Amino acid sequence: ASLYSGWKVSATAAKSGVDKNNSTGGRQQQQQQQQTLIVAGDGGIQMSLNELATLRDHGSRRVLVVVIVNARLGRVQNEMWGPGLRADGCHIGSPDFVKLFEAYGYPCGMRVSTCNRAEISETIEKGWSLANDNGACVIELRQDPLVFPVMHKLKNRQNSRGLIHWETRTRNPTRDALFPQIETDHWKDCQNVLQDWLDSLNAVEKSEPFWFDTGTFASQSPSKILQDLLASPVATMPGGAVPTLFPTHEARVTFDSQFQSSFLNSFPASVIDQVLSTGTSNSHPLCLQLLVCPKEYTFKLHAHPNVELDIPLVGELWEKRYLDAEILATGSPGMSESKFYVDPSEEELSEICKKLALHDNKKPSKSESGDIVVRVAKQGQVLYNATGTIHQSFTKAHGCLVFALWSGVHANFDTEDVVKSTCHE
Repeated sequence: ASLYSGWKVSATAAKSGVDKNNSTGGRQQQQQQQQTLIVAGDGGIQMSLNELATLRDHGSRRVLVVVIVNARLGRVQNEMWGPGLRADGCHIGSPDFVKLFEAYGYPCGMRVSTCNRAEISETIEKGWSLANDNGACVIELRQDPLVFPVMHKLKNRQNSRGLIHWETRTRNPTRDALFPQIETDHWKDCQNVLQDWLDSLNAVEKSEPFWFDTGTFASQSPSKILQDLLASPVATMPGGAVPTLFPTHEARVTFDSQFQSSFLNSFPASVIDQVLSTGTSNSHPLCLQLLVCPKEYTFKLHAHPNVELDIPLVGELWEKRYLDAEILATGSPGMSESKFYVDPSEEELSEICKKLALHDNKKPSKSESGDIVVRVAKQGQVLYNATGTIHQSFTKAHGCLVFALWSGVHANFDTEDVVKSTCHE
């Protein structure tokens, strides 16, 4: 069977599938054995409905069409996020695809909206049987609106085609953020209360971690996780009342969409696959956690043994970063692959930190440019740290509340500050 999917460019799936199926014309034996599976979204398929007539006109056989119905142009919507940005024009209506295919002469289409694998397998098997009898068959698949797709991305390979490292390809690599910021107006009514609380602290506090130990990260609501995580550190606030960060359903949906977009567009494709399939990065179990940072606080100079995504929700997070410098980061010492499914304890994380520090405790190599940049991740901006990158985070006049996707460990260096070098701020 041949598979044609419309993920890359809207409307290409149906055309490519029809072309392939019809290209065997004249080779009767091959045409009799040919099976063609077309997977397309409700937006893409509507851009190429004329191909249904082509199927009929050419007498195409054994074509199974799966239409994923989510009432939106998913690729465009999931790549639009940021303050004031709305995915206008991405929400679409759809016809009854079962009746539509019947109008073109392909009866007995089916609908499915279940996670039951046995039922799905039975529907697919029946679909192939109907496609064999009638020429083509459609399965209308209703997507859960809370499931976010993994958007495929091209890998930025370092080769001789003029591609440069992502850290140096921005408009101004020493100053500008690499990724847009997400909206933080949702909690504007409690912004001052949170900022005053942060400024009153004397040490870093952490929320309870939300570990990716169930394989369901992609279907979780980041806004719900964030609201739940806030309960543990705010116990130190006067009164101990947990502020409501998302007062409306729309606010929760907006944050979830923008967080998912930040995750999907910040991480390389291979990393996304690893995080979603195993919940780990470089063998380290990952979690979502709130880091409560007091004002005028400086973290140790450290390398990242795994990928990390940091979003300041309140306040600013500053960093000194080595440009073009990294270390060969090791995996999690003493953590077997099966260990992922048991949440690591604080004692285990502390032990891992010690082992990483001993292993990676080397003076950072001088970067190719010889530069260290000092820059700020402002409230709502996304800061991505690739595995092996080296930097030092700190706060200035005000504290910062950071929503972090990380492993809970860093490979710390002995030196208290970044080695003196040319700095840009």
